[in-house]
Amino acid sequence: MGRGEQIFRGVTRWGLIGFGIGWVVAAFGLGCLYGNCPAGFLITIYPPTFALLITVAGPTAAVFAAAWLLYWAGLAWIFKWIPVVGGLLALAPWAVTNSHQMWRVWDVEAREIAKPLPPMAERTPLVLFGGEYEGRLTFNCSYTMLLMHKTQGPGGILAARLSSLKGLDFTKPVALADLPLELHSIEDAPEALLPGPDAAAEPWVIPAEDGGDAPGQALKDHSDMDDVPGEAFRIRALSAEERKAAAQEIDYVIISGCRDHSLIDRGLDLHPGLQDLPFDTRVSLAFAPLQKGAGVLNLAALDFDLLDLDWRDMAEGLIPWVSRANWARDRSPGIGYQVEAFCVAAEGGRNPAC
Repeated sequence: MGRGEQIFRGVTRWGLIGFGIGWVVAAFGLGCLYGNCPAGFLITIYPPTFALLITVAGPTAAVFAAAWLLYWAGLAWIFKWIPVVGGLLALAPWAVTNSHQMWRVWDVEAREIAKPLPPMAERTPLVLFGGEYEGRLTFNCSYTMLLMHKTQGPGGILAARLSSLKGLDFTKPVALADLPLELHSIEDAPEALLPGPDAAAEPWVIPAEDGGDAPGQALKDHSDMDDVPGEAFRIRALSAEERKAAAQEIDYVIISGCRDHSLIDRGLDLHPGLQDLPFDTRVSLAFAPLQKGAGVLNLAALDFDLLDLDWRDMAEGLIPWVSRANWARDRSPGIGYQVEAFCVAAEGGRNPAC
């Protein structure tokens, strides 16, 4: 038998063996997908399944034939390196992706700002918030907003939803009275709204004056506010006259974007401290003073007391499912400053909700 014929027979024989093994494994797996693994062999008699089975059996045949050819040629030592090469192919993109992520997060966090914050009880802040209400007094986004509602809610919070900002050009100073301002407040709940033994898990709907249902949800979880017998959270849109009066009192702004895209992004992009940031960097949280009585918001000229940036982009590796970045973790600066800013009461004591 000549050398060529020997190679041909060996490749054919082991290729057929591999094809058969691949076909059997694929048929068994196909049956398992339908809930009966042995039944997969019956499915193989239907021509529409041939293409699916061949996609597994064909590569298996090629692997068996190539393995025999390497063994016959005296190159079996290559098999020892296959796990090494496979490991490198998995490890290299994972390491590169994580290194890229960590470097980018460090670059972003180097631009963050954390200074001592003034007591919010002594200020009249405006909150520009993204996200939606879900659960107990939170925008379903940040701990800061939950803490603010708990501590400042009884006195009322001036806020504007980012999704409601329409037709305004934030690349220039914007009149605060032109914003769709809302008053968020915690008030004593009427007796009829106090939780009953069978209604503790249900949201409380607050009747509006017009007979409809006003947006809001009452406190249901009192685990960390034991001194609260029963309170309701209300949201009320301010009238034009109320917006004008509030605009003259606002002397601080808090931005909690919750990764929502909005018109304020255009103004923030012009801020000198936010230039040349990596792609997909977002302002997660920002605190900045405003001039009381000016009645304007100039995002490009804010002097941040606190700035928390968030970067979520990632360079995928060659094998995405083993290339998830997990070395770098975004950190929120100034958590202690935020707690103090919200927990100091107007008279200098401690807010009972803290």
